[in-house]
Formats: sequence, C-alpha cells, structure tokens
Amino acid sequence: MVDALTQSMQERDGYSFDEWDAPDSPVNARTAAWAAAAYDVLQTVACERQRWTTEASCRAAQAVPRHLTRVWATQAGSGPYLAWVPDGRVWAGMDGVEGVVVLDLHPHASWAHLVLLLLVYPSHRQHCSGPGTHWLASGDCLRIGVKERCRNLLENGALGGDDVARRCETNMLPLEHGITGSKTPVYEKEILGASLNSTQATITTKTRPHLRQRLLCRDAPGYLSCPVLRPLEDTTHLVCDPLEKNRQSCREPVQTRCRVLEACDQGVVVVGAWRREVSPRHTAATVHAAYRLLTRYGFLKSNIKIFYANGARRDEYPAEGQGVYPSSMKLALRYHLRTVCSAPICTDSLLLYLAGPALPDGTILLWDHDGDGRAAAGEIYTPRELASDLSGCTARQVTLLVDTSYSGQLIRVFNSTKHANVQVYTAGGSDEYSWGREFSGHWLHYPHAHTCTAAVHQEYVNTNNQSTPMHFDGSDGRIQSTIFGAPCNVTPPYTHRELHRRYLGCQNTPAALWLRAHIHPFTRPDPALITNDQQLPFHS
Repeated sequence: MVDALTQSMQERDGYSFDEWDAPDSPVNARTAAWAAAAYDVLQTVACERQRWTTEASCRAAQAVPRHLTRVWATQAGSGPYLAWVPDGRVWAGMDGVEGVVVLDLHPHASWAHLVLLLLVYPSHRQHCSGPGTHWLASGDCLRIGVKERCRNLLENGALGGDDVARRCETNMLPLEHGITGSKTPVYEKEILGASLNSTQATITTKTRPHLRQRLLCRDAPGYLSCPVLRPLEDTTHLVCDPLEKNRQSCREPVQTRCRVLEACDQGVVVVGAWRREVSPRHTAATVHAAYRLLTRYGFLKSNIKIFYANGARRDEYPAEGQGVYPSSMKLALRYHLRTVCSAPICTDSLLLYLAGPALPDGTILLWDHDGDGRAAAGEIYTPRELASDLSGCTARQVTLLVDTSYSGQLIRVFNSTKHANVQVYTAGGSDEYSWGREFSGHWLHYPHAHTCTAAVHQEYVNTNNQSTPMHFDGSDGRIQSTIFGAPCNVTPPYTHRELHRRYLGCQNTPAALWLRAHIHPFTRPDPALITNDQQLPFHS
C-alpha cells in the first residue's frame, strides 16, 4: 500500500525519482506543505508525555517564535531515504522514508544543538495517530524521528531521567541519502584520501563513493532565512597544500619548530566543520581572527598551526597565505601537540583555540572525510584525547579557548596533577550551547597586552547572559599572566618594546640552562603510541 501511495504521489506531483534536488531547485507543493507543518507539529506536542527531549527543553522549544526557527527538508518525490547523524542512524524502517523535515530550534547557536526531526510517510489518516504524529491532507504523515539505538527504549517507556533523554536527542542535521537499489542515484564521485606517516601528511587522489546530502535549507514563509554556507566547490575534497603546487598529490609536512637555545610561543587553531551544511561562510573569518590574534601578540607564523574543516586554498582565509591543514589530519595534530609538550625548553606559552560542531559529551567533530555522515574515530577529537595530549606538558603555560557547544564537558577531563600549567576557558557549561560568535568575538579581539587571562574570562562572564562560561586552572591561581605569558596588571605597564624583548615570540635560553635540560637526548613521540579514544559517545 505504501508503494502504491508513493507512486500515486509521484504521478500527481509530476516529479521523477531520477531528478536531483539541486540547492537552487524550486520547492514543490508537497515539500512546502511539510515545511509549513513542521512548526505546527512542535506546538501540538504534549511535552509532559513526549520522549524526543526533556520536558524542560520541549517547553523551551515551543516558546521559540516561528520566525526565529529555520526549516530544512528533502524534496518530495525523490525518496526513499535513510538518515544518519554522527552518533548513529535515525530509525526509518526497512524501506526508508518518503521525506525528512528538520526544524532548527536554535539557529543562532553553534552545532550541535537540539532540532526537531520529522520523518514523512505516505499514509491514510487512520494510520497516522499517536504522540508526535501529524497528518496532512496530501496523504502524508509526519512523525517525530528518533535514533535507532533509542527506539526500543522509547517505545517500551523504559527511558527515564534527563541525562538519558539527552543522549537520545537529535542535535545535528542528519545526512539524508537515497537507498541503494532505489531509483535515486546514491553516489557521486569525490577526490579524497588521506594517510599519515609521522609528521608527514599525504593527501592522494583516489575515488570512493560519496553520499550526497539531500536535506537542504528551505526559505519557507514565516521561517528564518537560510544561512550562507561555504561554496560547494570548496567543500568537496580535502585541501592540504594552500599553494596547490600539485593538484594530484600534495605532501605538506606539519613541522614542529624547536630550535637550539630558544623557547617560543606556539599557537594551534583547530576549527572543525563536519559537513558543508553546518559550516557557514563566517567560520573562515573566525579562523582568520584567531590567526591575527596570535600574530598580533608575537607568535611567529612558523609556530602557528591551523587545522580547519577540509583545509583551505591560498585565496581563502587567512589572507597571509598561512598553511591550513584539514582538521581531519588528526594524527598530525596530536603528534604536533605532543612534540611541543614533550620537548624540554621548546615552548614558553602554548595557546590552543578550539571551535566547531561538538557532541553532547564535548567531542569535537572535525570533518566527515569519507562522506557517510557517521562519526569515525579519525574524524573526531574527544576530551580524553585532548587531555592526554596535554598531560605533563613542558610549556610554561598552556591556555585553551574553547568555543563549542557543551564546552564545559572538557573541564571534567583535566586535573591539577597532570595539568598543573593548563588553563581552560569555555563558552558555556557542560549542557549549554555556544551562541553566535560571542565567545570568539570577545577573546579574539580583546586587547590582551596587559590583562590576565582570568580577568578576560571574568569580563565575558559578566556580560554574557545566555550561558555560564566555565574555567579550569590547574595552577590553582599561581599562573597570573597574559595569553602570551607576560606578567599582567603590572604597574607601570610594560611598554611594547619591553614586551617584545622579554615575552613576545621567541626568547633566547641561557646555554647552561638549555644543556641541563638536555642531559638526556630528546626522543620525539612515537606516532604508533598515539591511539584513538575507544570510548566513543555513540558506543555508549
């Protein structure tokens, strides 16, 4: 019966399974009806009996006006679909679903954040009933979707407690793709591939199937307009050489600079993006701002490493042509951090800026380099991995600026024993979102020359009313300095010349001190010992 209904709807809509739903294709009448109904579904949900989120979050979502929400939908007539979010599959039955609609409830918050995911089935009215369902006169039934691993718990009523309920929330845009064997073309070819040998990152050309995203933002009446995303051609392959010396294969080493008789400030910028649909164009400007912050306070270009989305061409940010590596070069990132943290008298101040989509346990989503919508160990950076990479760091001070949703989760993995020189500043609490670009705007444009990092944080706390920024200080207050390691609140304040001579960039180390620190030969970290975290959030 479902097949017959689907076929009749295709004939009625005059829409073929074989037509691609291009980003600029017009929305047909059924898709428009789905989009219009999404907000109505939200308002009819009985929050005290629903199980797609906590009761408090449900009521908060219903209080958001329609014009402040954003709607995403697949094109009617081009299914059936399967749906994947980074931490699992959305249950869609054996035959997939006719369509998918996602209501973004907090479009001004960083990903991940709560969304209402609706699955569309052709159905007669008597078969579209129960909590979380909505029937349309076109013969479509909209039903709240859930993750496959949560379905039995929800149906059996065994799910209890807000903590468990949050684990079953849908908080990312799913990858919607056609089912193999249907008339929908499933794959398109993408140039992709990555391997890593020690600090040498190699991106080679090979062909693999790549699932095309069929869920698109819709400029529907009454909803917030769609975001400006990064250009499609900039997100279809990994870019590892900003100079594009060789389009077929590029070998751009992530070199760690530790020179004899010298200690330098080191900066690392990690901005994941996961997929194009959650990668707005302004993320490139944020990368540029982080880079400019570092260079403004003396960090040498050779001591700044940027890992951004799928990489960037030389004509993108940063404009100065700084090397930008794909964020999915995770082993190169971790090897670099461990090297600057293990070499004696190499790093004075280490500043690490983290941003991008994050899962509710604080795990940062880097880049979906295999294009399947599912998070693999090499595509994410977990809090435990970060804490392990910074454990016992030999730098005089380590400062983390974390602008992600659920950033407070990172506080839990640090302790004063292994991270006595680490300070962490987050955009919000462990269950809060990062809103807009407020945190990054504050830290990246702040005049840091004479102000303690703790004071910069407190100023942000005092002016922020949407979240509860957190901090961790492994030194228990002993470190009182700026982001580049200079003493703060000095009277009279240091002149720029004094700062440059004594604290900015690189400083000479007395030979006797350097030789004492190198009594035993320094051995670089073994890449084979850098293992991925096996306790992934979607395995729990």
